[in-house]
Amino acid sequence: DYKVLSTPRSYNTPLGIARALNESEEEFNLFIAEMGARHVGDIEELCSYFTPDYALITGICNQHLESFGSIDNIISEKGKIIKAAKNFTCIAKGCASLFTGEEGKIKTADIVKDVLSDSTGTQFTLTLGGQDIRVKTKLLGEHSAYNIGLCALLAYELGVSAEHIAERIASIEYIEHRLQPIVSNGVNIIDDGYNSNIIGARAALKVLSTFGGRKIVVTPGLVELGI
Repeated sequence: DYKVLSTPRSYNTPLGIARALNESEEEFNLFIAEMGARHVGDIEELCSYFTPDYALITGICNQHLESFGSIDNIISEKGKIIKAAKNFTCIAKGCASLFTGEEGKIKTADIVKDVLSDSTGTQFTLTLGGQDIRVKTKLLGEHSAYNIGLCALLAYELGVSAEHIAERIASIEYIEHRLQPIVSNGVNIIDDGYNSNIIGARAALKVLSTFGGRKIVVTPGLVELGI
């Protein structure tokens, strides 16, 4: 429905987002930018360069605590994108209550239910426009259903039909280093190398439990948790 350009890999800093725009030779009418934050002021700076029409907040958790200092600082910093967004922000279910005073600019994606996830992917029911649609994605982990739900809500608000959204969900490809399954010599490898917080690590272990056979976890641990 749109010609879309999105930032690749983890190009989520001012220079990374600028590089994605400057090096693109594609025509586009919708730009999706991942905005990263490790310090107070990072989101505010990004929004001053790339002011969003709409925003998505997929969750709030204890990550980069070493540089942020506290979970309250993380909530405050991520909340700045709500103020910056020209229209509204879609926020993960359960997180909207953290941002008081901004209720008029918040939409929550309470549109996902009956989630089933195994080693082949994730199925769930998506409610859009008053209709329930059963969809499946190859992405691993229950959390992927809720992330997709946020995107589906925004796409629907932008005029994409529920039927088209369901079709596109089925064609979503794995994201490199983010619960990306790789088969090598008959061995299943789940590459989750970009994981950076306790909630994500727990979700990855839950995905691993859906696979059969002997299981081995290789990890350098999690950093910047302020511990």
